[in-house]
Amino acid sequence: MNNKPFVVIVGPTASGKTDLSIELAKKFNGEIINADSTQIFKDLDIATNKITKKDMQEIPHYLLSTIDVTDSYSVAQFQQAAREYMHLIWSNNKLPIIVGGTGLYINALLKNYNFSKDYHIDGFLEMCDAKTNEELWNWLKEVDPDDASLIPLSNKKRIIRSLELYNITKQTKKERNAGNDTFFYDNFFIVGLNPMREELYAKINNRVLELVDKNLFNEIELAYIKNNKNRQAQALKAIGAPEIISYLNNEISYEQAIENMQASNRKYARRQMTWFRNQLSEINWYDFKFEDYNKIKEKIIQDINILLAK
Repeated sequence: MNNKPFVVIVGPTASGKTDLSIELAKKFNGEIINADSTQIFKDLDIATNKITKKDMQEIPHYLLSTIDVTDSYSVAQFQQAAREYMHLIWSNNKLPIIVGGTGLYINALLKNYNFSKDYHIDGFLEMCDAKTNEELWNWLKEVDPDDASLIPLSNKKRIIRSLELYNITKQTKKERNAGNDTFFYDNFFIVGLNPMREELYAKINNRVLELVDKNLFNEIELAYIKNNKNRQAQALKAIGAPEIISYLNNEISYEQAIENMQASNRKYARRQMTWFRNQLSEINWYDFKFEDYNKIKEKIIQDINILLAK
């Protein structure tokens, strides 16, 4: 295990993670690693509410806008890159601060997640492509019913990959992930921001309107075109993109697209909180009203001081 300290900031969208990360970086001589799966993409600055160069206040940020909007990016790639940047930051005698709302990224970084990303069976994809989704899903159900129950019948790519991993390892997903609950690091402090729900929802609704004013529709349209209008492109899974694409295809009205975006963002915030509460008991949660946000930041700074004094 690595005993060098670092800080992780998690919480739902619009909870103030970015602002806090800057405050902590200035206070503790830190550098920031992005752990948001959509902010990794270029050309989605508005959609992902990405921090601006000015707001960075000359604090180094890593894993922001590093992947082309037409490419894909895996959890395994994030794990490797984030750990390399953490060592770089430590080597410069600074404090790594990981900030983001993508729970799987956080878990993969903190824990002993093992990935079989480099292993494939020759011809397996082609063989599976010739089968229907239902045939593949039933095959997965036979060999790994627990994993099959978590994968929608419509997600053929994920079904195929699960089958391939089973055939490579001869283990179910549960067996493969048996070590995933053990920690790779042992000296970290996880800040969990939990604003009052009604206030958060109001902030989310307003943020969507602000992003629309910044030309969000145009940004998504350009990304859609760059991906040859492929709705399944990874970058176009960003909250807001499916709704705008539906509008561009005359499936819903402009007003409905905005309402749907607000609803999707609220649902996403709920999913984030559920995931973090269920997956990471090590989170130090800070409940607050936005009017008390500065007081909460002071409390968090005090708590991190205790960690660094050890």
